[in-house]
Amino acid sequence: MKMKNIPNLDFSIDRAAKLRWRKFGIAVLALGLSLQISINAWRWQNLDSERIRLQSQMQEAVGRTTVDENSRLTADQRKLAIALHDMLLHLAVPWDEVLTAVEVSRSRAIVLESVQPHPEDNSLVINLRAPGFDEVAGFVELLSRQEIFYDVIICSESLVEYDKGFLRAVIGLKWRQ
Repeated sequence: MKMKNIPNLDFSIDRAAKLRWRKFGIAVLALGLSLQISINAWRWQNLDSERIRLQSQMQEAVGRTTVDENSRLTADQRKLAIALHDMLLHLAVPWDEVLTAVEVSRSRAIVLESVQPHPEDNSLVINLRAPGFDEVAGFVELLSRQEIFYDVIICSESLVEYDKGFLRAVIGLKWRQ
């Protein structure tokens, strides 16, 4: 008996139709994915332009609070205006993010003596005491890995005279808005 005479009992959809449905499904998925990417790109552009607009408004507000030297303020009013300007600048510091990033980077061996923000140029000066330079270098490396900080440098370091075996260091860095 030859194989030619065996009837074809495959009742399913033919292969060409299956292939067309598979291609159609892949095309629909690709279209959906590209649509989702386009929508997210559009949202990102809107959020970025909104961020830039808000930053410029903040800079304008800070700029308007500067005290004009030629203004007709009394000495006490000028001192108050300068104090208010400094307070407004310090309120612009992202304290939660900055202090969290510093604490995450700090090891137990390092003692922070002071953290001084300079909001005018988004910089921060950290004074610390550590058992050795390796701890300071590790702290600087961990700070530079934090997303909020950049330009992290050791400004100075010196041995503490009254406390043998400790190193005092000053670290300068800048934060991102």
